[in-house]
Formats: sequence, C-alpha cells, structure tokens
Amino acid sequence: MRRPDLSKVQYKGRTLIPIDQLTAFIGRNDVGKSTVLEALDIFFEGGTVKIEPGDACTTGDARNVCITAVFTGLPDAFDLDSGSRTTLEAEHLLNADGYLEVTKRYNCSVAKVAAPKIFARAMHPCAEGVAGLLQKSNSDLKKLVKSHGVEDNCQLNNNPTMRQALYDTVGDLKLVETDVPLNDADAKNIWEAIKTRLWPFFLA
Repeated sequence: MRRPDLSKVQYKGRTLIPIDQLTAFIGRNDVGKSTVLEALDIFFEGGTVKIEPGDACTTGDARNVCITAVFTGLPDAFDLDSGSRTTLEAEHLLNADGYLEVTKRYNCSVAKVAAPKIFARAMHPCAEGVAGLLQKSNSDLKKLVKSHGVEDNCQLNNNPTMRQALYDTVGDLKLVETDVPLNDADAKNIWEAIKTRLWPFFLA
C-alpha cells in the first residue's frame, strides 16, 4: 500500500478515535485515514508498516511520538512467565475509567527509530514504600516483604502476592494517574502476557 503524503496528514495533538466492532473511516484523500490504520499496525507490531523519522509531525516533538490504545473487554486475570497469576486491577494498571490505556512512545528524532518505551496510564500507588513496585525485582520485593514482616501473607516466589502484601501494609495507597513503565521487571512480563490476549490486527 502506498504511504500517504505525511506532510498533509500528520497528527500533532491528541486525536481520539473510538473503534467498535464495525468502524468506517470516510473522508477525502490525504486527510489521514490511512495514517490511522498505519499507526494501529505500528502499535500492534503487524509488520506491514515501520515507524520512520519522517512520521513525526513537523511542528511537534519528534522525540515524543505517541500512539495510544485503550482496551475494554480484556480477561480478568493473566498468567505470567513464572506461573504467577494476577489481574490488571490488583496491579493498579487501569486508568480512571477502569480501562487498560497503553501508550507506545517513539523517538523519531534519530535516523533509525528504536523500539518504543511502553507505558500504562493508570491510577497507580505513589504512597511511600509502595511506589514503583512493578519495577522491583524478585529479590528487591523479598527484601521489602521481610522488612515489613509480612512473609506469612504472601509467597516469596510469587511477585504478585508479594506486591499485594506490601500494598496491604498501607492504609492510603495515594492512587495518582501515572504513566507506569511496562518495559522493565515484572511490568514487562505483565505486558507480554497481555499482548497474547489482545485482538489481532492486520493491515492488507
């Protein structure tokens, strides 16, 4: 498929496009219909389209090109690589509306665009002692669990149960809408598990 003239169809600001079971894009040529479909192919790593430096809006920030998808109807629980089972609600990875909102952020200011940084926009704990638990390794979580004396409330080989035990030690988690990184530690395992349950996207 011929790529459109990007100088005419780049999106500078946040553009929301609800997608239902049947969604049609109708409009004149070069208004951005194909750009939306190509952005989805890039987000879902369909392989038909690769993001390029020229895809950044000429009047925007080329270092911060974002594609965001909000998902509904996902499974309640996910199995992680370690055999652990968890939920998006328990991991505080849902946005203020109770949906999974994932942003992939690309740096298009360089000659070769690297893999994106991935974030979940979520109501996430920022209380002292429990902020950033998804970025903690198993050994770090074990140290925190032992320091709080809650070893009997979790399984030391199960990161989700350790995080939950630590969350339970705080009365007010101070949930704040935050961009939670999904590229590192157990957050990456959760994202990999989520990806297997997303709907397929094909760009012909």
